[in-house]
Amino acid sequence: MKSITLKLLAVNIVVMLVFALVFFTLIYSRTNERIIHLLDQQASLALQFELSIRQYAADFIRPAMYELTGEDEFYPETMSTSYIARSIFEDVRKKFPDYIIKFSSDNPRNPLNLAGPEELKIIEKFNKEPQLKQWEGEIIIDNKKYLAKFSARRMVPSCSRCHGKPEDAPTSLVERYGDKAGFYRKLGNVLGLDTVAVPLAKVIELRRSEFFEMSFYTGLGIILVLAATTFITRYLIINRLSVISKHFMNVSKDKDYRQIQSIHLKGNDEIGDLTDSFNTMAERLKTSYISLNEQVDQRTIELQNEINEHKQSEERLRQSEEKFRTAFQTSPNVITLTSVEDGVYVDINDAFTSLLGYDRNEVVGKSSIELNIWKDPKDRERVVAGLEKYGIVETLEAQFKGKQGQVIDGLMSARVLEIEDKKYLLGVTQDITELKKFEMERLDLEIKLQQAHKMEAIGTLAGGIAHDFNNILSGIFGYTQLAQTHMKKPEKAKEYMNHVRNGAQRAAELVQQILTFSRQAEYQKRPLEISAEVEETLKLLRASIPATIDFKIKLESNALVSADPTKIHQVVMNLCTNAYHSMSKKGGVLTLSLIDTEITEPKMVQGKNVTLGSYIRLKISDTGHGMDKETLKKATEPYFTTKETGQGTGLGLALVKAIVDEHEGFLEVHSKVDKGTSIFIYLPTIVENTIHEAPIYQENKSLNGSEKIMIVDDEEAIRDIMKEFLKSLGYQVYLFGNGSEALNAFQSNPDQYDLVITDMTMPELPGDKLAEEILKISPDLPIMLCTGYSENMTEDELTELGIKKIFQKPFENSELAFEIRKVFDGVNE
Repeated sequence: MKSITLKLLAVNIVVMLVFALVFFTLIYSRTNERIIHLLDQQASLALQFELSIRQYAADFIRPAMYELTGEDEFYPETMSTSYIARSIFEDVRKKFPDYIIKFSSDNPRNPLNLAGPEELKIIEKFNKEPQLKQWEGEIIIDNKKYLAKFSARRMVPSCSRCHGKPEDAPTSLVERYGDKAGFYRKLGNVLGLDTVAVPLAKVIELRRSEFFEMSFYTGLGIILVLAATTFITRYLIINRLSVISKHFMNVSKDKDYRQIQSIHLKGNDEIGDLTDSFNTMAERLKTSYISLNEQVDQRTIELQNEINEHKQSEERLRQSEEKFRTAFQTSPNVITLTSVEDGVYVDINDAFTSLLGYDRNEVVGKSSIELNIWKDPKDRERVVAGLEKYGIVETLEAQFKGKQGQVIDGLMSARVLEIEDKKYLLGVTQDITELKKFEMERLDLEIKLQQAHKMEAIGTLAGGIAHDFNNILSGIFGYTQLAQTHMKKPEKAKEYMNHVRNGAQRAAELVQQILTFSRQAEYQKRPLEISAEVEETLKLLRASIPATIDFKIKLESNALVSADPTKIHQVVMNLCTNAYHSMSKKGGVLTLSLIDTEITEPKMVQGKNVTLGSYIRLKISDTGHGMDKETLKKATEPYFTTKETGQGTGLGLALVKAIVDEHEGFLEVHSKVDKGTSIFIYLPTIVENTIHEAPIYQENKSLNGSEKIMIVDDEEAIRDIMKEFLKSLGYQVYLFGNGSEALNAFQSNPDQYDLVITDMTMPELPGDKLAEEILKISPDLPIMLCTGYSENMTEDELTELGIKKIFQKPFENSELAFEIRKVFDGVNE
């Protein structure tokens, strides 16, 4: 038992050492983190304090002194923020002599503020990265390591007087410091750094002290625990196991197992249980010894029966293999057996040869890669990845190439089998080529039918749209004539021209709404606020629905859903149009509401289980003629309609259901004859992602400039307006009437222009192609594109091409000037 004692002692020592190592490592890490965090906080507070002093001096003390002194007078004690901050911080430096708290510059007026080599590197870093405001990290100053924080003090317009040109500065400032130090700074460049640095030696000293103290007490505790564990183990386990071991040795020497004696050892624990188990085993061994011969004879008979059963099983297995071989060869689906080890085909069935055109001898012994069967090698990678992860692949769509190059669409399933200790891949592929063709034709027909129904809805709106346009144009004509008659009264003429401008804006918004609704765009989901889309659709509907129908709108949800905006337009337009038709003869009330709701109980709608969770519910109801039970059952079937001939295609509610299903929602319809119809649409809501706001451009900043701008537009009036407006702001403007003329001019002198503003749709060379050619010559040249309407390229595609800004015509001149300045000043949207 001595070896067990030593082993247990060794195990205890190893466990305690591992525990001590982990614990000491944790102590060291936590101590280091806490001390660095504490010193980092001290440095941050000191830096913030100094910056606050500077800010106060810049905002209050210096302006006050400028008012009290002459224009040419300068007193650093009250006008220099660096001087004031350094003076106030003098006591802090005395209290923390090891810390570095200073303002440094690459061209200071006070030699005390001269930046060292490391600080000059940091100043260079800030100048290269204009968006960087603060930087922290380890640096070496005078061969000592410090944990430092730097805050850049950049040149702003308010600093121009004292840091711009010497002739603009106070005379006393130049006389005191000369006309070199601190002058000729450009806006945005770093004037200097506010620095707080903590010596890393301080960190090491504090860390060592705390670590040694905690390590001492921890080590002492471990030693005491180890001693106690060793003593208890010896007393409770080792000694008692020795007694059991000696008894076992005695029993092993006795050849007559009927004479085995029991162990007499007390203890209500696991060793006591071991003793009881041994005693029970001894009694059973006595009994078993007597009946052992009888059991041997019985087992001999059982083994003979098992041999007979095994022979019968082999026969059944042979018959089963024959049936499998028959099914394998005659299956209409392609079945392959492939070696997992090297990927070569071991066996194929007749469907493989007839579908792909290969003979059996051409396939067996070769891999799918050698035969180039996969049309897209990524499909094979998906199969391999699925098998490695799950051991099985089910219903994976892929395309395969036959011997003659024909492409076959297949639905593949595969699993790994083990046959005689070797792994094989069994693959089954169904030919779905014809099914895919049918599906593509069905989708194409569905898109065309949806677009036809959308055009029908536009037709319903045509009267209201014409009414709105005529009203807008009447206002524009009227106010234009009034403005002409009041040309001698500028204020009155300006008022009328503002009305003309507002009318034009309304017309532009109406055109945009019509284009948005009628565009045959691809199905594309994105986070969408449903209430905004509903309001946009209602703007189109209100003018076309007669006054006999009263609108009641209640939008109480701003939740987001993952949806396609055009599809949502289409749903609201369809349902409201249906409601209008049901009330067209007698009038009534059309109610539309939008609320948030939760589904917490299992629910089934139209044979489909509804997913529990948060939804937004859109309700559209009318007080029209309603539907009976039989009509209600057929309401969502394609081509079923209650409208009279000539009133519609009958795609409304069926189309709505299809769109709702696409968006993982569900639809409920409630209707009673002569009571009206209510339709409830449930769409699952999503949580809005965190949005990182871009830097906000200063709206009050001057819009003037002197840069050279190329303007390309085939509309002379637009060119002249933009030219006059931009020239009034100080820009140099060059006009071109088409893309080819502009491209030739640019190729002759690419450095002549700082910005290109081009129309999208032009003869000879459209705007996107012009931009593409220009960017080949000057990849960094900013280009802004204006368009009235284009289906050729999406806004994302134009942005990816390199376009800086896309304008939708018509647009405000002030908006154009604002965006131009943002481009030149390097501000992102």
